[in-house]
Amino acid sequence: MFTIPIDGTEVECELNLGSAIDYELEFGSDMVADMNGKVAEGDSGFLTFDDKGKRLVAVDFSAVPWTTLVRVLWVAARTRNPGIGKFDAWASGVRGVDLMQARLLVAGEMDDCFFRDAPVEQEKEGQYQ
Repeated sequence: MFTIPIDGTEVECELNLGSAIDYELEFGSDMVADMNGKVAEGDSGFLTFDDKGKRLVAVDFSAVPWTTLVRVLWVAARTRNPGIGKFDAWASGVRGVDLMQARLLVAGEMDDCFFRDAPVEQEKEGQYQ
């Protein structure tokens, strides 16, 4: 969970698996793929590990998907605050939000929710093959 000032009010936001489904139902695409774009593959595919077993993933953030960020921010806010209306009405009513801050907060929330380390370590050890 995270909070972000939107129009001068601290808004609680959260992403979970239900948020990902809500995003896909609303926008017809995958939230994680839309937000992160292309992941550069290493020698072993999507997951690459250094010599100490630490996971390395190279993601191209050279072009920030700003409109996707607004959609993800809406889903995250609506997950914590179900009374938030439809996307178009909400987005057209927002007059003040720091999208650079939102980008960092959303990326951290996605990491915490969807990309925890424990399953990756198990996959590395071959337990999910």
